[in-house]
Amino acid sequence: MIGFLGHMRKCALWLVPLLLIVPQSLAQVFRGAVTDAVSEESLPSATVQVLGTYRGTITSEEGLYELRVDAVPVTLVVRFIGYETATRTLTAVDPVLQNFSLLPLPVEMAALTVTGANPAVNIMREVIARKRVWRGGLRTYEAQAYSRFSLSGDSSIVWVSESASTAFWDRDRGMKERITGNRSTSNPWASDAVMPVAQTVANLYDDNIFIAGHNLVGVTHPDALGTYRFMLEGTRVLDGLTVYDIQVAPRNRLASAFEGRVSVLDSAFAMISAELTPGESFLFPQPIQEYDVTYRQQFSSFGGEYWMPVDFQSAIVAKVSMPGILTYPRFNISHVARFSDYRINTTIPEDLFADDKPIVVDSAAVESGEVFGEPGLVVPLTSEEQAAYDNPDIGDDLVETFTPGGLLGRLMQRYGEGPGSGRAETDSSDNGRRALFSNLLRPGIWYNRVDGAHLGLGLAADLGSRVTVGGGGGWASGLTGQDQWTWHVTAGVESEGTNSVFLRGRAGSRTARRYGEKSKIPPLYNGLVMLSGREDHFDYYHNEGWELTAGLNLSRLDMRLEGTYRSEDHRALPMTTSYDLLARPTR
Repeated sequence: MIGFLGHMRKCALWLVPLLLIVPQSLAQVFRGAVTDAVSEESLPSATVQVLGTYRGTITSEEGLYELRVDAVPVTLVVRFIGYETATRTLTAVDPVLQNFSLLPLPVEMAALTVTGANPAVNIMREVIARKRVWRGGLRTYEAQAYSRFSLSGDSSIVWVSESASTAFWDRDRGMKERITGNRSTSNPWASDAVMPVAQTVANLYDDNIFIAGHNLVGVTHPDALGTYRFMLEGTRVLDGLTVYDIQVAPRNRLASAFEGRVSVLDSAFAMISAELTPGESFLFPQPIQEYDVTYRQQFSSFGGEYWMPVDFQSAIVAKVSMPGILTYPRFNISHVARFSDYRINTTIPEDLFADDKPIVVDSAAVESGEVFGEPGLVVPLTSEEQAAYDNPDIGDDLVETFTPGGLLGRLMQRYGEGPGSGRAETDSSDNGRRALFSNLLRPGIWYNRVDGAHLGLGLAADLGSRVTVGGGGGWASGLTGQDQWTWHVTAGVESEGTNSVFLRGRAGSRTARRYGEKSKIPPLYNGLVMLSGREDHFDYYHNEGWELTAGLNLSRLDMRLEGTYRSEDHRALPMTTSYDLLARPTR
């Protein structure tokens, strides 16, 4: 018996290293490229999924993918509409590099399973009916989400931001996210910006799609047949089934709707992809002169009955300009997001809904950055995005790329900091003019959810040693009528002597910040925060009136006594601006 126990102890000692090794061998990361087998060109946005699970990813713009699996053997399924699906079973002895070459399938006009003068209408009618059934059974879901934004001018990328989260959706309570990772290129102004993931993504399968302050009717809305014209363009093949490519256009050019194309899988009558652009009614007020955006999204049932987003991609081209006053170069924003590991109709932690905040930040995880060290999380960076991460001067490149023009832009370059200011080579007379500008002229440029874009200019001057005067005005794009124009005048006088008497007055009409007049957050920075997709820091109201301050300055006693009489009219102001330049959906 003693010998038997000794033998078991020896076996146990051998088992210890095996127990340490086996779990590590279960997890595996496969990576590679997906290409056209004939042309050898890369296939961006091809889907790579683990057979029989909700796990998958998409290929990058360069056709690259990276996918983590929990155990091997595993079967990968690679799909791209119009190509023969590739299936490959992999084991622990297979190399991690797995490239796929997909064979293009001939385009044929297959026999339609629906009838009518316009088959696209009947196809979409069936899509809407079936969506009503499966959406009715979708109560909650949880998913692992990843997204990346890239900002560029006419040439190189000057900012990249990535985020990872666990997204939770409840049909009655909406979307919540637990942010587990956030990183960006070394742009100083963006170092503390935490970006959500799922809440920057629109689900193009929704009835109503809220984007950038607009409520657009979805292409599968119950009333979509009355909102859109659907026309069958042709068919392709996926997994042996016909895919209908249907052109989408608003019936009314002023309708809040999309135009583009959707692809519908026969027999399931499910929308499996969409490429949509907001119609003509998708407009932005001044100072946004140009705004073009295209959304692309794919959906999969992952072998089940619910058709969930696989990805989301958008390409934005925009220009902000007040001609002759302040102009910025045209810029481009690229957005790619990926969703995986869905858990359908699962229990969502109640603590997420303890408050109204849409995101909960796991600070420890974000600060550690460990999530981005896990292979298989990100959609592979493009070569340009990797170069942006490797660029130590990217902060300066961003400033140089978006050097402003116009009157205010030239003043900012001449007398401010940054490229074109001539800061290093100025002489004493330049310094004097710069000091004159900074003391006299004060630009009033900001952006918030009430004013929209505010452009203004203030003046402050000393007339002698004891008299000051000032004034200014501005224009707010979001407001109307008298509220659209802001103005103020100020004056002050102080007597001579060690103990002096002073009198100051101010009158004006403006948008004031409730509880935030003395905040250290500058209005311009707050506007940049909003435009990057985060919440406005302040609450606002209209303030019109005047005030008079009188006092005594006792210099010998280092004491100052003063009193103020104020007469003001305060009014509530409506929120006029709910969009941002990333065109995130509002929920």
